Amino acid sequence: KNLYKQPKFFFGFTGKTNDPYTEDSEVYIPDLKPIDVTTKIPTFRVIDIKGNLVSKKHDLTNENKDLFNKIFETMVRLEEMDNFLLILKDREESLFTCQVSVKLPALSVVLLPSNLKISSGLNTENRVLSCGEDTPSKNSSINVLVTSEMTPREDKCLSIIVMLKELGLRLIPINYSIASSFWCWLWLQSVGIDKISVTYFGEGAASEGDFHSALNFAATLRCQTLFICRNNKYAISTPAKDQYAGDGIAGRGPGYGIRTYRVDGNDAVACYLATKEAREFIIKEKRPALIEFMTYRIGDHSTSDHSVLYRDEGEIESWKSQNNPINRLGQYLRHKGWRDFDEAKDAEFRKSLRKEVTDALKLGTNSEFHGPEALFEDVYDVMTNNLKEQSDELMDHLSRYGDKYKIGGN
Repeated sequence: KNLYKQPKFFFGFTGKTNDPYTEDSEVYIPDLKPIDVTTKIPTFRVIDIKGNLVSKKHDLTNENKDLFNKIFETMVRLEEMDNFLLILKDREESLFTCQVSVKLPALSVVLLPSNLKISSGLNTENRVLSCGEDTPSKNSSINVLVTSEMTPREDKCLSIIVMLKELGLRLIPINYSIASSFWCWLWLQSVGIDKISVTYFGEGAASEGDFHSALNFAATLRCQTLFICRNNKYAISTPAKDQYAGDGIAGRGPGYGIRTYRVDGNDAVACYLATKEAREFIIKEKRPALIEFMTYRIGDHSTSDHSVLYRDEGEIESWKSQNNPINRLGQYLRHKGWRDFDEAKDAEFRKSLRKEVTDALKLGTNSEFHGPEALFEDVYDVMTNNLKEQSDELMDHLSRYGDKYKIGGN
């Protein structure tokens, strides 16, 4: 309703334009010079794969010590969570799996103060955002995966739009989140909230039409939106070389008039600094920004994926052993004297994390599922007639044949 009270944010008539012809409106040249390939956008990096500092001007100060120790511990926690979710994946009890390297872009956002952003993303980002300081339950993402009664009813499946109010997060189906971040910002403006909207997507989703529409709308309407692309080299089984011929996803940003960054997505320091700068730019200039994080997907995409069928195991192992984001940040913290590493303490820390995740999984899986009526909820504020008819039809069917189905329980 607030949106309709603010017609200036929409595309209606805004008054006559006055843009007479001038010779300097274009740059004219007497030679025909087509452009096939632009200059490749470089990738921002602060620490190398050994954790050594390569950019002294971006070295962290002592005030960042606690923050980056927290980042490191969160990365370890996410890795342990992933290990358990991979087990569930093999048992076909979990749909989505994702590695720490792919989560770093989301982690760099969640550690910004919670009053600065509203994010929209996928189940993978939900697991990262659930590790924030302002999160009441760090196990909310696990409850989502097992779809137990402990999951908010509006958060019961991946294929619907949900709101985790505690996180300021909208969990949205693949690709839809790109366009939704633009509308999210319109809503923020309509109610006078000076935040930015953040959306996450992969290089595969950037091939969909919504990506181009969202960037164009955001640029022309000067939306305070941060577009984050996780370029992990594969869109399920499609390699990046078959996904685009140009300079990745970052190469598209300037064409839409959007401030663009390309960042080493396995460098935690670079991820955080780039995201922080982009957010400051968006708020100050009232314009969108695009960050392409260059990373790699170590594991399979989902339960239906067996990635060794389309990529060599040696390729996977080379990334896992040589460009591990946890090892890189750990070595950097060691070099700065910010963290002491003790094998016994580290083992105990990981053991405690495994117990925490295991307990959350047990609690979630032993809880009852939502009832069948939940299928029709959270689509509209007031259920439409056709949905009500479908709901009544299902309830009537279950009243007669309910004993043929496994309803409720766990």
